[in-house]
Amino acid sequence: MRNPAVALHPSWHEVHTEEELFARWQGLSAGYSQSKWVAEQLLRLGGRRGLGYTVYRPTHICGASHSAISNDSDTWSLFIDACLRHRCIPALEDTLNWMPVDKMSEFIVALSLREDSRGRSLNLTHPQAFALSRLTAAIVASDGPPVAVVPYREWRSRCAAHESTRNIATILPADLAEEPGVAIAFGAIRIGNAVDALGGLDVCPPLDDALLQRYVDWRNRARGEA
Repeated sequence: MRNPAVALHPSWHEVHTEEELFARWQGLSAGYSQSKWVAEQLLRLGGRRGLGYTVYRPTHICGASHSAISNDSDTWSLFIDACLRHRCIPALEDTLNWMPVDKMSEFIVALSLREDSRGRSLNLTHPQAFALSRLTAAIVASDGPPVAVVPYREWRSRCAAHESTRNIATILPADLAEEPGVAIAFGAIRIGNAVDALGGLDVCPPLDDALLQRYVDWRNRARGEA
């Protein structure tokens, strides 16, 4: 499942350079992503007039790797909370790209100290994406009643019908069947990843199953304390 704020235009699969990517604004269907594009456009204009700037484009920022504490209101926390609340997961096959907040902050600080970062837009994605099925497996393994697998539309309808999970239903589209996943998007475009320049997997290890389970367990505890 890709970032719900971003819907890719089919022509984006032909993109090979940063300039080509930046020119394909027609692929940004949501106001959130459009506002980011406009902000970058303004910074570029300012850069031509002597304004110093650096744009950091982070992937999804997940909870800290040492504690698993996450933002209660981000999309994937809401997703996990909804699955735990209704004890069901949607039947989806997709790929996620997350980076722990401690790693993301470390990389942004390191990049901010580099002269070659000035006047650039830097993509910060995890060097290794992971299957959504690994996250849903952690949800299935969580404490509580058995977890069922249901069609995506049914899962979203259950979320929409309950006040505590309605937010995730408003964020996610009604039908994901024809929407590209994050793996397709990043796999086809492959615009430079600043994390690779910092050491890639050597400095940003994969999110293993134990960490994903800690994320889910933290969300389970956070729900109980709310």
